[in-house]
Amino acid sequence: MEGVDTLIGGDKLILKGLTFHAFHGVVAEERILGQKFFVDIDAWMDLKPAGISDNLSHTFNYIEIYRLVTNKFTTLIKFIEYA
Repeated sequence: MEGVDTLIGGDKLILKGLTFHAFHGVVAEERILGQKFFVDIDAWMDLKPAGISDNLSHTFNYIEIYRLVTNKFTTLIKFIEYA
């Protein structure tokens, strides 16, 4: 959505197709059997300092984004909207 990109501004890190098998749901079977969840992430931030310095400590770690999402999706909750 180009309009949204223009409004948010900055740089966008994109992670697509993250797949998790998790046990979310209100119905008991959802919590027992689990189901697959597919997640796409658009993370907006200013990456200019990293582009100027070429220093890894001035950017955001993709692995950390993945860890944050993994923690949310592997914690048992009833409503996926809560994640």
